[in-house]
Amino acid sequence: MSPAHVFEPTYRTLRERLLTATWPAGTRLESARLAAMLMVSATPVRDSLNRLLGEGLVMLHPGLGFLVPRLLEQDVRDLLACQHRLLLIALESASFARQSDAATHRDDAAEEHSATRRRALIASIALACNNRAWADLAHQIEDRLAPVLHREADVLDDVAAELDSLENTWSRARSGATPATTMVPLLDAYVQRRSGAASALLVRLAG
Repeated sequence: MSPAHVFEPTYRTLRERLLTATWPAGTRLESARLAAMLMVSATPVRDSLNRLLGEGLVMLHPGLGFLVPRLLEQDVRDLLACQHRLLLIALESASFARQSDAATHRDDAAEEHSATRRRALIASIALACNNRAWADLAHQIEDRLAPVLHREADVLDDVAAELDSLENTWSRARSGATPATTMVPLLDAYVQRRSGAASALLVRLAG
């Protein structure tokens, strides 16, 4: 195992590039080439790729090595449906007494990045049922979807306004001003739009 002070930044850099669709699906992730690019040895790169494999952000193919995963339309729809169901179950048993305010806190940087805002919102909803494992699963699904949704504004209209509406409604629910169930139709529409646009999103991802 590589030292933490080398491994962690290597892992974070590779993870961020995968989440932001830096490499097209199917790209071979060669340890030596990545090590040269990041100016580290091959060991922290291999350790990072193995960790990312466990997170489902890379795949390992016999004879080819590590690859950027290639999602199909049905994969995208299945992930969206799973995330949707998970969030609806969390809403059914939502309790805000023990939820940290940090879960929905946004700083100026987060304002500028819809992916950061979306991740914080999904984490906050998942945590509303006070089950950390539920939130971890929501994060894992969001990570799998992140490359596909990275440029969703190029395919879908009013993405920023949609996210504003979700955040504002959730903020009111957390404050007790409105029932948590008011989120349900908004989440339904969120998933339906992206599920319907799965093909176009994948075409955009392929460049």
